[in-house]
Amino acid sequence: MIDLSNPYEVRAFAEQEGIPVEAVYNMEITHKTDLIQKMPENARLYFERGDAYFYIKNYEAAIDDFLKAIELNPKDPRYFHYVGDCFAYTNQYPKAVEYYSKALEFTDYKQLVSVYKQKAEVHFHMGEFENALKDINEAIKIVPSGISDLYKLRAVIYKGLGDEENGEKDFETWHVQKVQSLMASFQKMSQRQKQDILFNLFSNMTDEQQNEFIAEGIFNYSDDIL
Repeated sequence: MIDLSNPYEVRAFAEQEGIPVEAVYNMEITHKTDLIQKMPENARLYFERGDAYFYIKNYEAAIDDFLKAIELNPKDPRYFHYVGDCFAYTNQYPKAVEYYSKALEFTDYKQLVSVYKQKAEVHFHMGEFENALKDINEAIKIVPSGISDLYKLRAVIYKGLGDEENGEKDFETWHVQKVQSLMASFQKMSQRQKQDILFNLFSNMTDEQQNEFIAEGIFNYSDDIL
């Protein structure tokens, strides 16, 4: 069984079978529909079919299935989280905030950081910068380091609030963490992988960008790297 939440795995399976990626999700939808007819009170089946609908961007169908899953089992935070995502993708921002807030009531939910981040993004799109800042601060409080994009989002929120100083500080934090993350990933690669990546990167850079890249320490000519 393939993991439908992993796009690389789905793509690999589709290529292996010689079918479009969307067909993989449609097969899952058909399969789950058959099972739902036999077990119409099974919340998990609606959730899994909703997830397949989500990946083919049929958000309205996904919303229906996620809401049905919530009706049958209101104790799973994933259902609130995922339907919140659907409302966000369809620009139904107040609904997205409502369901993200319900997901956050499950304080042991493993995806709290993601929910806070997505809720902050929704508030930002609504022009509610203060609420966006509160949510992104909660996400950063949970993981103060290691997820650089949180600082990038907060920097943008600060800019929206007119706080240029804190915005610049967070952009710098984001930049530093991003470089550190790239370095860590780079060091784990084989020599061949490093050479291929650097060749592709440099081929698409201007001289100025290349100099900046080298200056950041991501690339050097020592034998430790190449």
